[in-house]
Amino acid sequence: MASADVGIGTVTMRKLPLIVLGIAGTAGMLVACSSGGSATPTTSTSASTETTTSTAAVPTVAHPLDSSKVQSAPCSALTKAQVEAVGVPTPLSGSSTSVLGPGCTWTADAHSGNINGIELTWDTTDSNGLQFAYDRKSVFTYWTTTSVDGYPAVIGDVMDDRKSGSCSINVGVSDKMMFIARYDGLVEPQKSQSCQLVQQVADDIIKNLGG
Repeated sequence: MASADVGIGTVTMRKLPLIVLGIAGTAGMLVACSSGGSATPTTSTSASTETTTSTAAVPTVAHPLDSSKVQSAPCSALTKAQVEAVGVPTPLSGSSTSVLGPGCTWTADAHSGNINGIELTWDTTDSNGLQFAYDRKSVFTYWTTTSVDGYPAVIGDVMDDRKSGSCSINVGVSDKMMFIARYDGLVEPQKSQSCQLVQQVADDIIKNLGG
């Protein structure tokens, strides 16, 4: 994660979880086709692949959580102490809105000598919960099913940047709502622990929601 501007209401494309960028790319291709632009067979295949429904059963959420308050103030999903506990010192936070919905980015203060960060995105446009991830399983480059405090989750993304210190998790808080969290560990020891740390981030979010 670059130490870019994270002012309220702004977000750079590099800060978004890659699954979000993949959906944005697909949307762009569909717009090009609908406006009369030429489309190659490769483009058409890519667009259809990302919208293919998975046949795998999506786990149901036994105890749904109300995330509406956090969606309206996404940076309240984590406390400063929780962000610092996963290796993002003196964090700067900024709310954002992506193609999926509202989110927040926490970035270590540049003066700390640390450039780790966290991104959070709520899927408020899809309304299918973790089904969103399962429908796009074929384009994920890594995929591990797990759970966070009893809530179904998938560790995975459309690009595998784990060797570079980035790891994403998709968590269903109800059958209609999910969030995507990404941890960017660009310095050690967090770089080698990004998938463990993103699970801790998800655990903290669940607990803050009352789970």
